[in-house]
Amino acid sequence: MNLRSFVSFAGVSLVSFASLANMTGCAVGAGEEGEVVDPGASVASDETAELGTTQEALTTGNGLSTCGPAHNERCDAKLPVKISDTKTVLLNKFDITAGRYRAFVAATGGNIRGYIDTHKPSYWNGPWAAALAAPTPTGVGNLWSDVGGYGYDWSVWLPTSASDASFALGPYNWGIAAGNMAATGATGYSGRYSGATAATDWSLYGPGNEGCAVSSYGARTYWQPNGTFPGDDNGYSQAELDKKALTCVSFHLLQAFCAWDGGRLPTAAELNASWGVETYPWGETVPYYADFNGTPVTSGPKDLANYGNAAGAVYASPATVGVDMSNRVSIPGHFAKGAGPYGHADLVGNVIKMTGDISQGTANQTRADGGGTVTVTNAPVVAWHKGGSWQGHQVGASYKFIATNRYVAMGGRCAYDAGAPAASAFPSGFRAEYFSGTGLVAANSKGVRVDPYVAFTSSTYKNPAASAITTPYSVRWTATVKPRYTQTYTFKTVSGDGIRLWVNGTLLINDWTSHASATRTGTIALTAGTAYSIKVEHYNAGTGPGVATRILWKSTTQQEQIIPAIQLTPSP
Repeated sequence: MNLRSFVSFAGVSLVSFASLANMTGCAVGAGEEGEVVDPGASVASDETAELGTTQEALTTGNGLSTCGPAHNERCDAKLPVKISDTKTVLLNKFDITAGRYRAFVAATGGNIRGYIDTHKPSYWNGPWAAALAAPTPTGVGNLWSDVGGYGYDWSVWLPTSASDASFALGPYNWGIAAGNMAATGATGYSGRYSGATAATDWSLYGPGNEGCAVSSYGARTYWQPNGTFPGDDNGYSQAELDKKALTCVSFHLLQAFCAWDGGRLPTAAELNASWGVETYPWGETVPYYADFNGTPVTSGPKDLANYGNAAGAVYASPATVGVDMSNRVSIPGHFAKGAGPYGHADLVGNVIKMTGDISQGTANQTRADGGGTVTVTNAPVVAWHKGGSWQGHQVGASYKFIATNRYVAMGGRCAYDAGAPAASAFPSGFRAEYFSGTGLVAANSKGVRVDPYVAFTSSTYKNPAASAITTPYSVRWTATVKPRYTQTYTFKTVSGDGIRLWVNGTLLINDWTSHASATRTGTIALTAGTAYSIKVEHYNAGTGPGVATRILWKSTTQQEQIIPAIQLTPSP
C-alpha cells in the first residue's frame, strides 16, 4: 500500500510505509512502553482539577481507566480551558480511546443513527448544511447533497446496526450504498459501493478509508474478531488495542460519540487555547521527530510526544506483528512531560485531532478502485488541528480532509459546554489584581481576574484571554504551585521594568527598577506534590507594547516552560 496515493494537503504528500518493513524491530526507549525515565526524579500528579463523567456504564477497564503515564487514570477525564474573560470550556484530557468508542457502540447496539435521530443536539445539522450549500462540489458530482431524501442531515452517514457499525470501523471503504440511495433512503452500508451509478460514481469516489487496512502497513485500533474482514485481522489483542487512541474514524462517527457523551467536537480555537502560547504545549524544547519514511529530522527528547513515530523509534508497544502499525499508536497520556498548560495530554502527536470546523473546501479524494485520486472542489472538509501525528504530520502544518472519509492517523477528543467553570472562578492559574500606576496602590485597583499563566507576548501584549492593559500599570499575581518533581527549581522572569518573585515566602528575584526587557532567575529546592505559595509583582512604567512578560520554571527533569495553569491554584 502506498500512502502517497491517498491524499495530499497543503502541498504535503503522504509517503509509503513500505520502506518501514525492515524497521519493525526498532527498540523502544528505556522505561515502560517507550517512556524515558529519570530514576532520580520523584513524580507527583494532581488530578483534583479533573471534572465530569461520561455516559459510560463502565468506568473501569481497557480504554476506560487505563490512560495517563501510569495507565491508571480515567480516560473520560475533562479539564477546563479559559477561552476569554467570559468563556470557558471543558476539554477531554485524553484522546478518545478505542475502548470508549466500543462502549458507545455497545450502548447503542450499533444503531448510532437511531440514537442521534432521537437525541439530536441543536448544533447537529447547521454547519453540515452550510458546507453543502452552493456552489456544488466538482470533480465527482455532489455526493454529499440531499441523499435519498434524508435532507442535509449528518445522521445519514451513521450506521444503523451492529453489523453496519462493525463495517464503518473496519478496513474497507464505507459509506452509503449507491444502490440504496433512492429506493431506501440510504439506509445501508456497502464495502465496495455495488450498484453505483454513473451520475454519482460511488464505486470510484465514495467515502473511503485511507490506511486502515492493517495487512498493508495500516493502523486500525478498533479491534474486531478474527475473520470479520478476511485477510485483514488485527495483529494485536482487544485488550491491547482498546487502551489506545481510536484511529480510522470519520467526522460523523466522532461527532456522534461526542453528542452521546454530552459534548461536541472542539473548534480549532479551543484546541489552540489548550495548547497555550509557546511553540509546543510544553514549552520551546524541540522533540524528536522523524518523517513518514522514518528518517530522523530532529534529535530532541523522545519522552515529550508520540510524534513522527512511523518507524517505531519513539513508541512501539506491544512488539510489532507483521505489518500492522497499530502498535505505533500510544495509550493516551503516556507521555506525561508533553502535557499542555491546562494539563491536556498528547496535543502534539499520537492521533491528529479532528475539529468541529467544517466548511467548503478543496481536497483530493481517493478512488475506491485504487485508480489514483481526483481533486474535489467545494467539498465538505474538516480542519485538522496543528498538532501533527505519530505518522509524521508536522506541528503547525495545515490540513483539511473530506468529512466522510477516515484516515490512519485521525482521531480526536470532545469539548463540553455544560459543567465548565465560570471564567471569574477559574480553578487553575494565578489570582491577578491589576492597578493603574506603578505602585500597586489598593485605591488604584482596576479589578481582579484569574490569569491561567503569565505569558504576555510581544505581538499581543496581553495575557491569555485578557484585554490589553493601559500603561503605566502594576499587577500582583498570587497562587499556590505544586511541582511535579523533588528537585531544585530555577524560576525565571522575562520582563521590562520592575519584577520581583517569591516562592514559599523566599524572595528569589528582585529587580524593582525601570529597564528594558531583561531575564532574571532564582533557585529553590522543592518537593513533588507539595503546595508552595508563589507571588509575583510587576510594574510597567510605559515601556510600550513591544515588551514581553513571562514567568517560567525548570528543573533537571522539568523542561523550561511557562509555569502551567494545571500546577497553579489561585489564591483566595
